[in-house]
Amino acid sequence: MGRDFVYDTLNSGLNESGSELAGYNNSLRMTDKFTGAFSAGNDSVDFSLTANMGQVCERKNIYGIPGQIITTGCGLSFEFNLMNIFDFWFFRDNKNGIPYHASVMETGVDLAMNDMITYNIRETSASPFIGLTFKMDRASLAFRSQVDFREKEDHAFISTSLQQGERDYVYLGNIEGNNSFMEEDKGLVFSMQYETGVQWVYDFFARFYNLSGMPVFNLTYRLELNRYDYINSVSPEPYDLHYIESSLTLDLHKNIRGGLSAKGALEKYRNRDTETVSREVMSYELSGNISLVF
Repeated sequence: MGRDFVYDTLNSGLNESGSELAGYNNSLRMTDKFTGAFSAGNDSVDFSLTANMGQVCERKNIYGIPGQIITTGCGLSFEFNLMNIFDFWFFRDNKNGIPYHASVMETGVDLAMNDMITYNIRETSASPFIGLTFKMDRASLAFRSQVDFREKEDHAFISTSLQQGERDYVYLGNIEGNNSFMEEDKGLVFSMQYETGVQWVYDFFARFYNLSGMPVFNLTYRLELNRYDYINSVSPEPYDLHYIESSLTLDLHKNIRGGLSAKGALEKYRNRDTETVSREVMSYELSGNISLVF
């Protein structure tokens, strides 16, 4: 009933001295989300199961026709401790006198169903993923890739034989022409992260002051192609993202932590129908922080 609430709430103009104010407008969005999780494991394998259900209803202006999307999904993932499974090369046992090392592989699949109620369209998706992490002493290198397989087709959430004045009649214009609708596409997500301790920064500060811990440098790259976000909007645009982030964390004192970070992103939004780039957004951020820990 979320679309009815959005359609009937705050959807009238403001009046002053008996006349309606011409410049008044508003938009309204309602969101709900429920999640649950279960996990179990042992020394070699960890298993997790997640489930979620959400709703997004919004209208762009006072007299706008609301959109409604119901999202349901679940995720299965397995995390394998490769150090306990293999016994050769990198996967040797940790012993005194050699650098600490570890390796973890994560794999699984995310399943989702997005019901675009006010458009009579249902989208189902399956997103298998795999990730691999290596750690050696103070350094780590992690990779993760995911492919989204999506399929959209018409689904009769709202009857197309409604008469004027009946509930949901206002949505007939949205769903006109969606009979026998079928579409398939896919997206890609890839990320890479490198992290290491920085000895030369520690040595530099040691000339004046001994840090309480080794500085940590982190570099992350993320690529997203043909992605959608139904959690924040009922009409998301497909977009591509190139994202890079770098940070340096310093433990200045046992009670004082600080750091520097830099982020940059290039986002390309595309038209749903023509696939042409409708707008590009380039952004960056430079920041520093200090935290007091007691």
